[in-house]
Amino acid sequence: MHLGDVGTGTVAKIINQILVCINMLAMFEGISIAEKAGLDLPLLQQVIHHSAGQSYMADHWFERIERVAQSPQALRHQWQGLYKTLSVALESANDLSISLPGTALTQQLLAKIVGYKEVQ
Repeated sequence: MHLGDVGTGTVAKIINQILVCINMLAMFEGISIAEKAGLDLPLLQQVIHHSAGQSYMADHWFERIERVAQSPQALRHQWQGLYKTLSVALESANDLSISLPGTALTQQLLAKIVGYKEVQ
């Protein structure tokens, strides 16, 4: 697919990563409630698949968690990439005079979830 001038593909990638990260946070919070409430998680995943909450992240959440659980280093590496991408997104938004409070909050909360601190 061709989106336009040089750099537009990068902007599309940034937008996609914003959506992925916000969806990740939503899944983490939703599953946290589901686990505490004792819901059948595979059944819940099927219900979400057929509801307005359906997303790629919702459909593949458990396999993603299982994959990264096998390697804490993989989780850390993945998170570092997402954190940096959200940093670029926030810098780009600032350059465009756009406020992205949801993205900023998502970056902060996902950092807490995985215990990540950016290396300065």
